[in-house]
Amino acid sequence: LALQASSRGEHSATAKGEAKSGTVAVGASVGVITSRSTTQATLDRDLTAGGGLDIAAASKRSYVSDASASAGGSLAKEMYDLYKGQSQSAASTKALEGSQDAQTNQATQGGGKVAIAAAVGLAVIADKVDASVAGGHQLATGGAIDVSASQDSNFRARGAGDAVSAASKAGVGVGVGIAVSNSSTSAQLGDHTHITGAQDISVTAESTQNRDAAFANRLTAEGIA
Repeated sequence: LALQASSRGEHSATAKGEAKSGTVAVGASVGVITSRSTTQATLDRDLTAGGGLDIAAASKRSYVSDASASAGGSLAKEMYDLYKGQSQSAASTKALEGSQDAQTNQATQGGGKVAIAAAVGLAVIADKVDASVAGGHQLATGGAIDVSASQDSNFRARGAGDAVSAASKAGVGVGVGIAVSNSSTSAQLGDHTHITGAQDISVTAESTQNRDAAFANRLTAEGIA
């Protein structure tokens, strides 16, 4: 006799923010993914079986939270350089280049920019996998009793903030990656369970994290700025 429950899934959250401004550019993004799934196989009754009893709960899930943000100044400096090159042969331009007015113009159009980029990637996982026999019941079997729970979870969170701009006098980049795992995996025979005739009894619970090739040997939480 088999009583089984299983679940699986691939989950992702992606956020991107981009900003450009002539004075202050602020780019921000937040990617959030949360999970509170339950996978449960429970026998809550008396049972008589001629063969074995297999109660199993299994879950395999992956979670990826990826946030990126970029911020840059305006294209004023690039446009200034373009027009300057085109008009460099003009006598009036050459005269202005030596004056304080031309220097002020270049400083106004090419400088004074502030770029701020902030990105936060957040993954909060609280999945539950449970296989059990409720307490107080009588089990009579002619074979083995196997109660097992397994949970295979893979997750990562990444935040990347890029505030690099040739036209910026100041750049502030903030990248934050936060991964929180509060999952549980349990297998149990309840108190006062009366078992007769069973050849073998096995109760096991196994939990693994970030073993898949796409997640192994990589940072679970990563912030880049």
